[in-house]
Amino acid sequence: MWDGRLYATACNMVTGLEIWEYDGIIWNQVNIDGFGDVNNTVGPSMAVFQDNLYVGTKNTVTGCEIWRYDGSNWIQVNTDGFGDENNKGALSMAVLGNNLYVGTSNPLGCQVWRYDGSNWIQVNTDGFGDENNVCAFSMAIFDNDLYVGTKNWVTGCEVWQMKTIIPIPELNSKTLDMGSILSGGTGIVDHYDFGEFGTPGTMPYIYVQTTTASDSPVDVYVKVTYPDGRSAWLYEEAGAMIYHDPTITPNPEYSSQVFSEQTVLPILTWWFSPAYKYLTNAETGGYEVPDGVYTWNIYLLPAGTSISSPDDVAANACASATASVTLTTDRL
Repeated sequence: MWDGRLYATACNMVTGLEIWEYDGIIWNQVNIDGFGDVNNTVGPSMAVFQDNLYVGTKNTVTGCEIWRYDGSNWIQVNTDGFGDENNKGALSMAVLGNNLYVGTSNPLGCQVWRYDGSNWIQVNTDGFGDENNVCAFSMAIFDNDLYVGTKNWVTGCEVWQMKTIIPIPELNSKTLDMGSILSGGTGIVDHYDFGEFGTPGTMPYIYVQTTTASDSPVDVYVKVTYPDGRSAWLYEEAGAMIYHDPTITPNPEYSSQVFSEQTVLPILTWWFSPAYKYLTNAETGGYEVPDGVYTWNIYLLPAGTSISSPDDVAANACASATASVTLTTDRL
């Protein structure tokens, strides 16, 4: 299924394979036979990737081909046989993350190729180290890993797992002066609304900015330490940022966060405190929090990581950053 239609391949040993499209009423052929090559006799694999339809062929003369369809036009996206005419068929396909995987048949050992939309790279050794694994017959995604099943006439079929490597964004933690933001100084995060807390010159503001992108979601944990040594985990509940007793298993401040390059993620700061009952004085506008150094530890964990104690956060972090600011008596 793709774009609300059913697609099927038809083997044709005379003029070449055919691709047929069904809209629920009528079948129409959407390619020319064999994509113009009578040696493309079978289309054993098909997948939807990056909103296009991909079809893999069997070609025993020049090698398998991978064709992409955008709903109007077909284009071949690999070199015949991935540069090896022994790659006779593209037998299996699967999509994992931002990549398309293709498994081949090859008498010297099957190959698995990965495509990011621009480039192909082989990701296994031929035959997974055994030339009798001549076909990568099947592929499936399970628990975010790729599994490949082989054909092996000598010792029997094998199933191979490729573990997913999660890309982690690089973090920079920064402290900004709220006054400069609200007066148009930096303009980096001036689209955030801080309401009554935004009195110019009164509050520091911590944020995390990424220098690299990652499509793998992460949970963001934040711990603040106050000048007198007390600490708390910050997290959001019912739309409000609250503190969490540092001795109790924390919740993430942000769950399943995906970073693009230069993402700015606000880390709400020192007015969310478990240690001080009265953070502001409505009559004077003053702040009843002590002078000194406030430190924020920011941790990224793969989304859904199970945390059973506060110590688990740092132990499971795949990236972290620290930001500090010193507050003085005159903050008005």
